[in-house]
Amino acid sequence: MKTSVLLGLTVAFISSFIALSDRQKAVAEPAKNTAAYRDALARHSKALSSPFIIDGEDAKWEDHPWQIAVMLVDPENPDQEAFVCGGSIIRPDWVLTAAHCVTLPFWGVLDPEEVRVFSGTADLRSSGQTSNVAAVLVHEDYVSTGNDYDVALLKLHDPAKGQPVALGTSSDIGVPGDTASVTGWGVTESGDASSQLRVVEVTLQSIDRCNQDYDGNLSERMVCAGYDLNRGTPCEGDSGGPLTRNSKLIGTVSFGQECVPDKPHVYMRVDKFADWITGCMKDPSSCPARKSAVPSAGLTEPAN
Repeated sequence: MKTSVLLGLTVAFISSFIALSDRQKAVAEPAKNTAAYRDALARHSKALSSPFIIDGEDAKWEDHPWQIAVMLVDPENPDQEAFVCGGSIIRPDWVLTAAHCVTLPFWGVLDPEEVRVFSGTADLRSSGQTSNVAAVLVHEDYVSTGNDYDVALLKLHDPAKGQPVALGTSSDIGVPGDTASVTGWGVTESGDASSQLRVVEVTLQSIDRCNQDYDGNLSERMVCAGYDLNRGTPCEGDSGGPLTRNSKLIGTVSFGQECVPDKPHVYMRVDKFADWITGCMKDPSSCPARKSAVPSAGLTEPAN
């Protein structure tokens, strides 16, 4: 597999990209076979692919066999891919990730042929398995304002290489003070980029405490972790990746304020989306998923 792994972009660039807020529904989807779309896709790829888990430790794939990498395909050169996000195998041919990984301002949900899944390895440079995507399903209520409902499903043409992770229930979440594991591809303590999967333990916090840092915008569909001065932390490149406790998937990486351990990060609670997930996997054709374009408020739609 020919893979272009993009690393080392600044957090400031990422922040400016994420600040494109208040995407609203219901406009006609612009044509995607345009230079403007290709440029937007390239910027999306660069913004999401850097940086990754800060500190943490090298992780063995056999300890996290559900971990996958979401790759975006270069529309002008299908042999080229770029890592953008993490995800979790929840069935052999289904992956759970973050909605913001597979949506673009103005153009909405990415087409299946623009996304691939890389699995079966802890090293992005090794010969893992690539699976083409048959369908991209984004929760119908996802909007960037507040980042709520930030979940998406990828239906694969061919099963991913790995072991599905069990979906956690409310009893698996734990209580504030408990720890959970986050995995993703990151940077070392020295700041060097790494293609090796890394794991970090984070401390679960109450939504009430984290809401003090998020102006009360966190919902019951979210779980918060952080304020870990002596531990590592996830960052933007880890979006969509798994938050697990006792080998149960309790959350997916969604957003955070800064890529530093003493700031809280927010995850979508898997148990709150269990009905949507199981229903969409059972019958994708009737899944209440969003496919229409969702432009960013206050911006001018690019020329086709």
